[in-house]
Amino acid sequence: MRSSARVAPTLRYFVRLDRVELLESREDRASGYWLFTILVDAQVPFIAQMRRRGIAAGIVHRRNDHNASFAGLPGGPLPGVDAFTDRMVCLPVGPWLTGDDVQSIVDAVRAEDW
Repeated sequence: MRSSARVAPTLRYFVRLDRVELLESREDRASGYWLFTILVDAQVPFIAQMRRRGIAAGIVHRRNDHNASFAGLPGGPLPGVDAFTDRMVCLPVGPWLTGDDVQSIVDAVRAEDW
């Protein structure tokens, strides 16, 4: 099963949560969803709470402007990048997840108890 087919039914459980924001999706493109990225309030406490529940949530991507290849280049404020980086968390989404695993992830995120 394609990863987008695994994720699509789960998205409805994450709408209208106070502390979770889904990334924008568009009809004219499809994600490979090797991870499922969400934006949360209180990123570090969220990750800690997911780990306590046995869910491998985390920050997977590092900002490009922090890579050595950008050293010596003029920097500047990147408010959009800052806002995204401060709230971005990746959740597992793969064929190795059982239906019970997916339900555990959904329940943990919906609890909003971080």
